[in-house]
Amino acid sequence: MKYILTILGLTFGLNLYSQQFEIGPAIGYWSDNIADYNSESDRAVIGKGLWNPNFGISAIYYFRKPDEILTGRIVFLYRNTKRGSVSEVSKNDKIEFYTNVFGLIGSIARDIGQGYILYFDMGFSYNTFDNSSIYEGNWSQVQSFPKLKEELKIKPSGVGFLYAMGVEKMVGQNLKLFFEGYGDAGISKINKTKGSFRTQALGFGMGIRYVFDLAKE
Repeated sequence: MKYILTILGLTFGLNLYSQQFEIGPAIGYWSDNIADYNSESDRAVIGKGLWNPNFGISAIYYFRKPDEILTGRIVFLYRNTKRGSVSEVSKNDKIEFYTNVFGLIGSIARDIGQGYILYFDMGFSYNTFDNSSIYEGNWSQVQSFPKLKEELKIKPSGVGFLYAMGVEKMVGQNLKLFFEGYGDAGISKINKTKGSFRTQALGFGMGIRYVFDLAKE
């Protein structure tokens, strides 16, 4: 209950200083891979990238209207996706697990002409992992992923670093469409076993948000 009250308190407090609030769904597509950060090899990833769609929702507080001046904004993000790696030895073998991403992001945005807003995002995420069943394959993990010295066992949660660059544009009186490229790099290791394995992902996405002009309300 106290977490819900904290979120409501932050939302109300930010509303007092915000001139624009937006919320809406998004869809994306990215390539995720698992890398060994203790590896001495130039190529630390354990396999090939795992391509998957991801779905989410974001809420954004603008401190000024971006079509008037360079401004800061705060982004609250939720994203549901899969992470993992595909074996380079056997294409049918893969490590794959669902992830819930909860992100808090700081950002700047500015009008670049013709009604387009350019923005840059940087922030952090708390990730929860479904570690109940992470491997699918005919061989053992160590056979499918030669860089593993033992079977990979995933923690239930971890911390990541988020970044993005994109453009957005109003497509109606209260609707805004956006396109972006983004990355997601693990900060904490994801494994319970020896070594330091982290996820890293690059992708692109789009979405639509409803715009509330708080300056008028």
